[in-house]
Amino acid sequence: RSVAVTTPHFLAALMTVSESDIAALMPRRLATAFMGRYRLALFEPPYPSPPFEMMSLWHRDHGEQPPIAWLRQLLREVAAEL
Repeated sequence: RSVAVTTPHFLAALMTVSESDIAALMPRRLATAFMGRYRLALFEPPYPSPPFEMMSLWHRDHGEQPPIAWLRQLLREVAAEL
């Protein structure tokens, strides 16, 4: 395995892959959702894929506002179902 590029998020990886001859390891649901737009070919990696952590960030002054608190709770619930 040779790492050629790292990106700060999956959408940057999708754009990079679509404009080059490299491959990227990413969640299948994300790749499937964008495969038509970015002309992707999907395949299984030749090794077990490592787990990864997803995070959300918010400004500490706004975290307890009802809309932000609602969104944070919704993200927790959706993530728990994955």
